[in-house]
Amino acid sequence: MCNPGAAAALLGREEDMANLATGATHHDLEGVSGQEFGVVRISLGLASNFQDVWKVIRFAAGMGNHKIRQEQWDRWRESLYSASTANYHP
Repeated sequence: MCNPGAAAALLGREEDMANLATGATHHDLEGVSGQEFGVVRISLGLASNFQDVWKVIRFAAGMGNHKIRQEQWDRWRESLYSASTANYHP
């Protein structure tokens, strides 16, 4: 969410939000609360099925596991590197 107030309300952190000055950012809110947090919105449509939902649940569960999160991060970074060098022909 772009709006720290909306994030605070959604996550039940209104008291932390009340301690911030006008114009505070999401980063400021995290500093006051002493933790990082965020919100992910997932949209499902007419063509979505159980497998789609299950993939999202597995992905979200993995984000809570530091080892899995690091492996996914490393794979993503490697894919960026591979894509950027694939078109390089000296």
